[in-house]
Amino acid sequence: MLKLKLTGLIIFTCILHSFSQTNIWYFGTNAGLKFTSNGTTYTASPQPGSVMSTNEGCTAATDNSGNLLFYGDGKNLWHGGDHSVITTTMLGSPSSTQAAIIVPLPGNACTKFLVFTTEDVETVKSSIDNKKDLKGLGVSLVTVSGSAPKHTIQYTSAVSVTGNTKLAFSEKLAVTSDGTGGWWLIAHDYTLDGQGGMTFYKYHINSDFANANSSEEVKSLLNKNVYTQNIGSSHNGLYYNAQGQMKFTKDGKKLGLVLAGSLIAETFLFDKSSATGNLTLDKTILVGVLGNGNTVSTNNTYGFEFSPDGTKIYVGESYGKNDISNLYQYDITVSPPTRQSIASEKNAASFPNSPAKYAFNGMQIGPDNKIYICGPFTGYSSLSVIDNPNSFIGNNPNPETNKLKKVNISGPSTLNLPTVIAAQVSCEPIITSQGCNCTGVTASLSSLSLTSAAGNATASFKLSSGSNKIKKIRITLLNYIVTPNNVSCKNYTTMTNDDFGKFVMPSGILKDYAVMFSPYQQMTSAKSSSDVELTTSAPRAINNESITFNLKFPPILALSCCTQTVSACFRVEFIDADCKICDVVICNSNAEIPSGGPITPPTSTPPINMKAQEGNTISQDFQRNNDPHMKVYPNPNNGNFTINTSEIGSNCKFQVMSLEGREIQSGEIKGESQELNSNLLPGMYSVFVFKENQVFTEKIVVSRD
Repeated sequence: MLKLKLTGLIIFTCILHSFSQTNIWYFGTNAGLKFTSNGTTYTASPQPGSVMSTNEGCTAATDNSGNLLFYGDGKNLWHGGDHSVITTTMLGSPSSTQAAIIVPLPGNACTKFLVFTTEDVETVKSSIDNKKDLKGLGVSLVTVSGSAPKHTIQYTSAVSVTGNTKLAFSEKLAVTSDGTGGWWLIAHDYTLDGQGGMTFYKYHINSDFANANSSEEVKSLLNKNVYTQNIGSSHNGLYYNAQGQMKFTKDGKKLGLVLAGSLIAETFLFDKSSATGNLTLDKTILVGVLGNGNTVSTNNTYGFEFSPDGTKIYVGESYGKNDISNLYQYDITVSPPTRQSIASEKNAASFPNSPAKYAFNGMQIGPDNKIYICGPFTGYSSLSVIDNPNSFIGNNPNPETNKLKKVNISGPSTLNLPTVIAAQVSCEPIITSQGCNCTGVTASLSSLSLTSAAGNATASFKLSSGSNKIKKIRITLLNYIVTPNNVSCKNYTTMTNDDFGKFVMPSGILKDYAVMFSPYQQMTSAKSSSDVELTTSAPRAINNESITFNLKFPPILALSCCTQTVSACFRVEFIDADCKICDVVICNSNAEIPSGGPITPPTSTPPINMKAQEGNTISQDFQRNNDPHMKVYPNPNNGNFTINTSEIGSNCKFQVMSLEGREIQSGEIKGESQELNSNLLPGMYSVFVFKENQVFTEKIVVSRD
């Protein structure tokens, strides 16, 4: 094993979750697309496995490691691991534009989700004509337990949100973060006659929802947190005005949509920080009509998407009477918006012997900030791609640059791509209003004692949260190294105890806080794990309080020739009532222990303060290393990956560890890059890089997909 000197090491960070879309898309007829990152760029490739066949809407949920949890089409829901059917009784329809969208329940860290659904307009019309009740906006509560892909799904029967069996909704759904830990979900009503159909329904999903345990509870909370606003064009009369996509910009400051029948695109300014989520009409565009009033197209609009920077919109003509359908780009920073047709295709009606149907259909921004399009035409195992949607293509003199790219998918596309939350990657919403207030937050390792050669140990921490009221504290054993001073002693090390490298029952506890092992997996019955969570129902400030945990390390048998040293790194996370996190990483000094005797506790690490965040020296031996960092890519990977240390320096040492603390591989990085080809089993691992008296760490996920 590596024997390293880590002196009084602290790393302090203030975490604000960053966001992007799920990396796995299932849609169409068993079609799939997967996005893989190498740390700097994304690669999109076909993703098989889907058992779903949907005409239009669909959605999916992943955990924070990118594992697919479940996916659905508004009516059906499937398990993301074994693709078994979870339910066929949701209230939406696979023939709805945005049939479903999944919203993580605030404060539940990938364990509870809301699935919202919409009916298709054809079913709405049939129900009204036959005087049947409407399902309207549906919602289901889904609970996930265990680790993907062998996780379990608990589905709570869907209910109609409003309970008004006569209220029809458009085929439109959009969600954005509220900036303070919750979500705004937007829906829109629809009427078949020429009256009404102008109401946005704005549901604020906040911390009130955190403890909901049934769809009925969620319904009650939604109706207490709904705000309506009449604004914009009427979604009524014309049969297709219920259809067409609705989207938020990535920053959530604009909302946009198309009305398929009226050939209208609209954008609104959205004040997500206001109490009611106020909308202000920004632009109304008659698609297919030139500035001089001349009509150049009567084809229905369907696809809609914003550019990543929110300055452009893209609108697709999907079906209609004209021979030619267009894909338009509008610059909405000017009035009136300037339009450019960036692609055009002859409609399927012009090709009677062709299986192709429709032209430019649903659109969706990928995690690579490219826009993916179903089309031109459905039924093909490829999508069109706009590589640089922030650029105004009409100003680009290079016609080759303007051409749509292609990407292959695993099955035929239909009319739409998954409906996802704009800019989402984590199961917890983004928090931007105040950032982290980490003033006064300190953590130190006051002692680490190896109490016997059998591997029993104790670790004592001293914690303070300043004025922050803390609802959760997570402590994670990131890595440890137990090193005999004689390499031959390794032959007498036993590795049979499942608790090695784990916390076991604490011998000292914080007042009013309960302990849970394996909090990320919600394993309430677990008695040991490499991470432990302390929670309280009454968040409070912590003032220089101590807690001691028992641990298990691999023992060196009691041989007179063997002494041993131990190094360990811990992460301490303080989580306040608004889910903001202050994060501290502590590593102890190496200390030597004769077999069967105690180690000398390391010198207490000085507490940290906000000056440490500003980049000042934390201790005499360590400069804060938040700015330089290593890169590990691709991640996830199949066991083959690269460690890049260009920001850290050359000739570093590395170590790959299991989460249980077992060394998998170690060595030196020659230069600034090391390619590893290892036969790792699927799972999560820690990669450590050591440079002089600094340590850098990254988690990787190994998958055999």
